[in-house]
Amino acid sequence: HTSRTEHLLTSLSELCDIMKEKLLTTSLDEVRRRDHVEEVREEQKEADKMIIQLQQELMETKKQLSKEIEQRENIKKCVVSEIRTVDKLAKETQRRIEDDTTKHETQNQQNYDNKKIKLR
Repeated sequence: HTSRTEHLLTSLSELCDIMKEKLLTTSLDEVRRRDHVEEVREEQKEADKMIIQLQQELMETKKQLSKEIEQRENIKKCVVSEIRTVDKLAKETQRRIEDDTTKHETQNQQNYDNKKIKLR
């Protein structure tokens, strides 16, 4: 019995040593794991904040771009309208000049014909 008891006690002592080591290692590992998890959580919080900030900046940039596009479209419409007005006025002016030229030519021809008749 004694030998068996001694062997059992030795085995139990070894098992106790292994369990202590395992528990200590596990405890340290657990602390490290918790610290690492906490670091990851903090990094995730920072990343989430950055994502929210970037999304807000993107939305603001899109709004500004939309306003700029709208302004450019309005300017384009005004310029097109002004070009049409200028074109219309130019055509009217050209028509008047042609009419005036025709009148002057007709009047000059009549004057010439009248002078010709007088000279006869």
